[in-house]
Amino acid sequence: MLATLQFRGVALKRMVTDGIQYISNYLNVFEKYGVTEFLSAFGLYVHPDFRGQGLGTEILRTRANISKALGLKVTVSFFTTFQGQQSAQKAGMELLAEIPYSVFKTEDGKEVYTNMNPKTLKIMAMRID
Repeated sequence: MLATLQFRGVALKRMVTDGIQYISNYLNVFEKYGVTEFLSAFGLYVHPDFRGQGLGTEILRTRANISKALGLKVTVSFFTTFQGQQSAQKAGMELLAEIPYSVFKTEDGKEVYTNMNPKTLKIMAMRID
């Protein structure tokens, strides 16, 4: 399915394709959790006017409820900011992997994300009971 998706911009395309490649090569979510399917998303965003109210954590907890309603046992996401990573941890997600932004490069070898803070994106998951 990834081949049919259209991503705008080199940066997003590199993050999506490299991130999925990383998971596929180094982390088998299916084996780790003993599942055949899981709910996934790329990150979390809360409008600046509403930050600091715990909405990110609640969104992730709601996603767990949606997963449970769908009969899914795991949800997985990529988190690129401190705020998203903290919300995921507060929601009960566990760290599966950290990917340094320095691995995301254009075809000619130039780093895509040169001034990122934090320096890594985190792939995190939550088992749904």
